[in-house]
Amino acid sequence: MSATTGSDNKSNQPEPTHDVRVSINGRPLVVPEGISVLDACARAGVTVPTLCHHPRLPPSGKCGVCVVEIAESSTPDRAAENRPGAETETQNETGAAAYKLACSTKVSPGMSIRTDTQGLWFGSPYLGGVKARSSAAIRKMMSLAPGYMVRSSGDSPMISHLKDIADVTVEGGVLAESDCISCGQCSTFCPVGAITERDETAEVIKALEDPKLIPVLQTAPSPRVAISECFGGIPGSIETSRIIGAAKQIGFKYVFDTNFGADLTIVEEGTELLHRIQQGGPFPMFTSCCPAWINLIEKKYPKLLSLLSSCKSPMMMLAPIVKTYFAQMAHLDPRKIYQVALMPCTAKKEEIRRPQLLREGQKDVDVVLTTREFARLLAKKGIDWKMVIPSEYDDPLGQSSGAAQIFGATGGVMEAALRTAYELYTGKPLLDVDFTEVRGFEGLKEATVNLSGLRLNIAVLHGAANVRSFLDKLDTGNKKYHFVEIMCCTGGCIGGGGQPQSEDELVLQKRAKGIYSIDEMKNLRKSHENPAIQNLYEHFLKAPGSHVAHKLLHTSYTNRGARPSIDKGHKVQSAAGAGLLILYGSQGGATAAVARDLVGEVEKAGFTSARCQTLNSYNVSALSGEPTVMVLCSTFAEGELPDNAKKFYEELNKCDKGILSGLHYSVCGFGSTAYPKFCEAGKMIDSLLEAHGAERVVETALVDEKTIGNGMESYYDWVKQCVEAFGGAGEALNDPPVPKLIVSLGVAVGRKYKKPCPPGFHFIRFMNSSYITAEGYDRPAKLFDFDLRNSGVSYNVGDHAYLLPRNAESSVLPLLDFLGLSAATMINLTPASSSSGDIRAAEQFPSQLNIGELFCQYLDIFAPVTKKFLSELVKFAADPSERNMLMQLTVPRKIGEDPSSNQAMEEAQVRSAEFVASHSFADSLIRFPSAVPPLANLISMVPLIRPRAYSIASSPNAFQPRGSVMQLAVVLYKYRTASGQAKEGLCTSYLFSLKNRAQTAETTSSTPQAEPVTALDDSSLVALRVRRGILLPPQNPAVPIVMIGLGTGIAPFRGFLQEREFLLSSAQSSQSQSQSHAPSPEPTAPEPTSSTTTAPQSHESLAPRPSQGNYSGGGASPLLGPALLFFGCRHRDSDYFFRDELSGYKASGALMGVDAAFSHDQAHFVFVQDRIRGAAPEATRLALADLVARQGCRVYYCGPAMGVPQQVLQAVKDCLRATGGWTEQQADRLIEDMLREKRISVEAY
Repeated sequence: MSATTGSDNKSNQPEPTHDVRVSINGRPLVVPEGISVLDACARAGVTVPTLCHHPRLPPSGKCGVCVVEIAESSTPDRAAENRPGAETETQNETGAAAYKLACSTKVSPGMSIRTDTQGLWFGSPYLGGVKARSSAAIRKMMSLAPGYMVRSSGDSPMISHLKDIADVTVEGGVLAESDCISCGQCSTFCPVGAITERDETAEVIKALEDPKLIPVLQTAPSPRVAISECFGGIPGSIETSRIIGAAKQIGFKYVFDTNFGADLTIVEEGTELLHRIQQGGPFPMFTSCCPAWINLIEKKYPKLLSLLSSCKSPMMMLAPIVKTYFAQMAHLDPRKIYQVALMPCTAKKEEIRRPQLLREGQKDVDVVLTTREFARLLAKKGIDWKMVIPSEYDDPLGQSSGAAQIFGATGGVMEAALRTAYELYTGKPLLDVDFTEVRGFEGLKEATVNLSGLRLNIAVLHGAANVRSFLDKLDTGNKKYHFVEIMCCTGGCIGGGGQPQSEDELVLQKRAKGIYSIDEMKNLRKSHENPAIQNLYEHFLKAPGSHVAHKLLHTSYTNRGARPSIDKGHKVQSAAGAGLLILYGSQGGATAAVARDLVGEVEKAGFTSARCQTLNSYNVSALSGEPTVMVLCSTFAEGELPDNAKKFYEELNKCDKGILSGLHYSVCGFGSTAYPKFCEAGKMIDSLLEAHGAERVVETALVDEKTIGNGMESYYDWVKQCVEAFGGAGEALNDPPVPKLIVSLGVAVGRKYKKPCPPGFHFIRFMNSSYITAEGYDRPAKLFDFDLRNSGVSYNVGDHAYLLPRNAESSVLPLLDFLGLSAATMINLTPASSSSGDIRAAEQFPSQLNIGELFCQYLDIFAPVTKKFLSELVKFAADPSERNMLMQLTVPRKIGEDPSSNQAMEEAQVRSAEFVASHSFADSLIRFPSAVPPLANLISMVPLIRPRAYSIASSPNAFQPRGSVMQLAVVLYKYRTASGQAKEGLCTSYLFSLKNRAQTAETTSSTPQAEPVTALDDSSLVALRVRRGILLPPQNPAVPIVMIGLGTGIAPFRGFLQEREFLLSSAQSSQSQSQSHAPSPEPTAPEPTSSTTTAPQSHESLAPRPSQGNYSGGGASPLLGPALLFFGCRHRDSDYFFRDELSGYKASGALMGVDAAFSHDQAHFVFVQDRIRGAAPEATRLALADLVARQGCRVYYCGPAMGVPQQVLQAVKDCLRATGGWTEQQADRLIEDMLREKRISVEAY
């Protein structure tokens, strides 16, 4: 065979070779010579509005919105010698400068660029004098003609199967009446996000919910190697089984493989080709699988219609087989079959409506969903893609060959046909089935195939521009070609207009690799050898080309009067991954730390100009000038945005839609599945960016801190995908990771080591703790008292304390011995480079500390190890056996491969999971001693200890001086690893190890003073910071409240009650002063009534404020509204927290009443929801129903997640119906209103 290569579509734009100095709005800037003014402004952070610009397309300057004012230097403009678009320059009135389009003008040495002059506002020649920077300019440009379309991808005509296209016009007429071929390429390149496919997911959902219908899905080959991109996966990942599993999970009764139809197509098409060979023509025979190609030939080249194969496309072949052959086999009524096709193509939506493809006036395929639509359908149905259970196609229409799979790539139809045609024509077996001559991405591929003496001339084309060029030159009288494959989308179906949008210039190659790997893994690689196809012919169709086959599998075509093409032949160019911006929203600081670390990661990948800042600190008006943005955002409270992200969201929400059309982004949300609105803030940011025209290039990642390693493996995967999608450099597998910090020996000053405070935190001093559970109870809990005086820390009722725990000295010292390090060695940590990532890494540590402090306070060395860490150890392992073992533990799963299909891989995955679940970072170092990295590398490789959040269990007004004490209620967290090891939570075990003041004094007095004191001394100092909480009391204390706390979930409500008692005390004091007309003396603190509120005797001045007054009637004072508490625990005598205090609050009038559920004190479990529903006294339930129904009532829940908050709310509804006379609809509406008005607050963990 021989092959010649046609033209390709690569851009010939010159590469920048030098740096030049320019100025933008008076600010000097150095930029690469040859870049556009638009890019230069973006690098400077200066926003230049654009409309028609798209980073993957060459500039057209058609909209005229990006006009700037430029004054050239006398220095020769090397970059502009052959600059296109010279006609876009217009001298202004002064003659000193010119108005130019930023997108098509290249920078030159000494150029002065202005975007802020009066002339731009009033004198731009491009927009007829309207303000070039105003929304009026945009409206004027868009009103040049009703529905005027600015531009499309130059590689193909525009899509017609769009939403509301009747009034959309193009050059030459209405879009629906133009020579648009519905390929959908414009929807993947539209720079303003104005073009999308018709979304039919709602129709499918309605059908799935109709019990009278039998929903059937068929899936094309291309979506299975692309759909993972919609969920943050890698292009080319093979997700066949997951697609099937998801489809069945949402309600499809049967799922069939369109590849079965492809095998059927090859048999019929091969038979037709052989018939033409025997008859001597007509040649060439064109393939007919691509509906956009059918539209093109019918509209523009109708004289060639006789050359088309009469075979239907695989989708349209399989569809009638489902409603005839399969329906008979399964005894189904074909009228009840609702058939949906998952396709990569928007033209398929039009194809199913072609009159020639209707049978008895009815469609065989009811709805076509693009790959993007199917992903949206799964999202609407609440499907977690990563949790989908894989499944298999249904027989017999799920069996297919490898030949059918390669239909998805350009050249695939030809190759599949040749495999069958060869054997049908020669009668000989084809040993080498790979026709590599027809593979690849050249626009035109030609070859000659020898079929036992018959020289078959073939051609393969993809991309509408290549197709038109070929057809315009084709001489039908010259039989040079016998068989020609045509696909209108670049790359074939893998690049279809319904595929996930991508800025990755290699995305088609990656998808094609997945396509061919499926073929290679198949035992059956020739269509005619498919046993299911053979059975179909034997029992139903009788023979290829039979009367039944022609009736069901063949079609005809119509001359639709082609008009001249409107396409201008623009070439596609890829965008570079520069100017990366990292924005983050973080409430407690953990996500902020991750974002700062990310800077170093992306800088290693080549993003040297990466920036990182909070969402609120970023100027929203500059966002449209950014090329690439990564957003990290945690979720706060009931799906709320963090405080440092709210302003950004509000400001962007006010902006016009479409302003971010040039922005490429991805979002990573951080949260916990323990909360109902998991990662809601990240989803909100993602939706807002998309709504304003930004293009999501990597699917939103959702990191669940409840999973092993706080879900960071998902985060690492997201980062890798973003780096790849944004054009960053890949990982150097043989190079050790570059450390972010330089470790040098420090100088100890004096003999006493003073522990440095972690950056971003304050030291508070632990005073005492007391058990709030019975002695010997297996779930011990304590109340911890902290002294805030002189700490710089303050708090309000309901706030959260973020406490930074420490590793135990008893664990750290043996590890340091193993590593050959001394705890007392002083070190300095400085950035390894001037990069922002390295600088931020250094900022997370004090400038000087000792090694003991480093391992105790900072490095999370005893946390479960990650695969990322193990993969980095591979690069340090000196022992070959250890290196080999590490490589086995970190071997990545082959993309798209099901590990269960490969025993060795499955065993490797199991071993890896078991190792990660049972080993910490420290364990891994001990297990692989030859792989222990230098300390500088280790610091960069091990994650830092993250702060833990606790609801503060006190009110600052309960202590004198105000806010001098903070209290936390904490249960010692105990658990077992997957390997059965007993463990305790890092933070809770740290807190429980703290010694009360008396114990600390004794220990300190016995410490030898002759030896240097290490960082492990002074354990009473605890690093902490405070952030606004979720459960905040109403601003108006007269509002009725209902509190529901489970276990230590009572903590914030204890703060509520202390605050209410303080308000009562203050009110009575004010009343007494008013009555006596004289100032009252400062009240004297009474004796504490409970150990839980007793301050340490060494600090009598910190005693709780007195409780004065007794408002009988349970909160019926004029000041306070009624408050009702429901509390749940296991045993009355073991973990009924603050029982005596609650009695005191009730007596004082701060609390109306308390109802407690003791789940384990009887033969059957009784929970809080059971008490609310009916087990509580009727008076309590009547009070609950009355309070909830009152205007403004607030309901609070604090406790475990696991569906409990929903159960509690349902119990409240049941109580309303049972005791308040509410109907089910009324109760539902009340709770819905309260949720919408945010009068129900939930803190679940």
